[in-house]
This record gives sequence, C-alpha cells and structure tokens, in this order.
Amino acid sequence: MKGSFWIGLIFYSALHFVHGKLLPSTYNGILCNSIEDAYRVLKCKGKHEATCQLVQVGLPVVAAYYSFLMNCSFTARYVDYKVHPEHSKLCQKYLNKIKEACL
Repeated sequence: MKGSFWIGLIFYSALHFVHGKLLPSTYNGILCNSIEDAYRVLKCKGKHEATCQLVQVGLPVVAAYYSFLMNCSFTARYVDYKVHPEHSKLCQKYLNKIKEACL
C-alpha cells in the first residue's frame, strides 16, 4: 500500500482516539455528544478544526502531535503523494503518544 494511504489511516486512527476521549463533554456550557455538536458550539470552519480545538483544550500534551498528523495526512492526500519512510515512522510514533494519552 502507498505511504499516503498509511498516513491517512494513522491520522484517522488518532482522530477516533481523541473523539473517544473528549466526547461527550461540555464545551462553552453546552453538552456535546458528537463532533457535529462541538463544531456548532465552537463555531469552527469545519469538523477538523473543531477537533483540533478540542485536543488543544482537553489533551494539550498531544495537541502538537495531533496537528502534525492532520497536516501530514492532508499533505499526503492532496499535495504530495510520496511519503518518506522516516516520516511514516514519526507519524506512527505520534499516533502511539496520542493513543497512550487517550487510554
């Protein structure tokens, strides 16, 4: 399989870990059961931006890792489809840190 596929898989795994950890919860005084709820409450441009905000507030220790994975995934998918093996290893390392923070 191509590196860009794996980077996307790693990012979306991280996304599911943080959603599982941070939702449901109360944001701005309103109970958010889903990312759709948080997206509306936080008035973000999109659900990915809402997730980044949730991670910055609820899991600040891994917020930079999450943002890195999101940026790598978007780059691999939309800009440069070639992924260096060392870059893939770094993404796997960051996913493990996010997983540990969420379990």
